[in-house]
Amino acid sequence: MSAIAVLKMSRCMGDKIIKASDILNKLQNNAYIISMWNPDVVSLTDFETHVQNFIDAEANTKQRTVGLVSLRDAALAVLMEDLREIRTMVQIIAHQAPDSTEAVIQSAGFGVKKSGHRPKQINAAYNTQIPGTVKLTAEGTRAHEWEMSKDRVNITSLPATQTAYTYVKNLTPGDVIYFRTRKLCTNKTQYNWSPWMILFIGGGGITKGTNNSTNAAGSITA
Repeated sequence: MSAIAVLKMSRCMGDKIIKASDILNKLQNNAYIISMWNPDVVSLTDFETHVQNFIDAEANTKQRTVGLVSLRDAALAVLMEDLREIRTMVQIIAHQAPDSTEAVIQSAGFGVKKSGHRPKQINAAYNTQIPGTVKLTAEGTRAHEWEMSKDRVNITSLPATQTAYTYVKNLTPGDVIYFRTRKLCTNKTQYNWSPWMILFIGGGGITKGTNNSTNAAGSITA
């Protein structure tokens, strides 16, 4: 069975404040999560600001002034987007520690749901046992395109595949490289690129890179 990170957010505004504050506190004191924080995810500093903005906005609604509830709801929307991003990141980090996946998820303040189904393949980059060889995977099936970059500005196209995975060889251990993928475009349909997946190229031994979403390779035109 696989462990899935869940938010378990109450409808009560007071409980939302308690939950968000608890996650913030546990992240601030979680060296393991911080050391693997995805740069494409909201920063811990910004998350702390958004938590406080929501707390202040909820307190202001007690004044019963027109418009303050809307401001509170807007602050909540920003906070919830942060929490969804962080939950996805924590899920990816946790699955890099298969012997303690649940403990890692709970250490970040999220609940755990057990799934008896095989986890879906996600957009990810893995070091393999072969030094300098990386395996890339993508959501779904069928043909995919692949790209890599050291700075996300100068981009190298990799060979397209008829599968949802590929291998990149002869990389230099110690380099930090970004990878991304998308379904192979056709004359009728163009697809978005996935978020960049960052990976520290290893000298052998399976490790996984991180990204900030697993569902960003959808169709943008049809």
